[in-house]
Amino acid sequence: MRTFAEQFTEILAKKGLTVADVARRSGIDQGTLHHYRKGDYEPKRERIKAIAKALGVDPRLLSGYEEDELTEAESLRAELISKIQLMDDATVTVLNQLADSILAQRQ
Repeated sequence: MRTFAEQFTEILAKKGLTVADVARRSGIDQGTLHHYRKGDYEPKRERIKAIAKALGVDPRLLSGYEEDELTEAESLRAELISKIQLMDDATVTVLNQLADSILAQRQ
């Protein structure tokens, strides 16, 4: 298993994000995130969850699991959450209405 710092750095690069982007999305101080990235500190579980949500990945990826150890559905869910976080309120409302419509048709 890989360290949090290794996984965090790799995911940032893959997604083309900066520590500042993650700080804005997660509410975690940028300096703290830099320490996590360098491996100076290991974040607690709640911080891992917040960072994973900001990155749009499953928290287990930051805990050392490899992406192929997660199911496709889990990976897609995390990616979808990441994209929804970037949407404005009006778009999220439309998306919710669409989801409700699809669910109603299934019943």
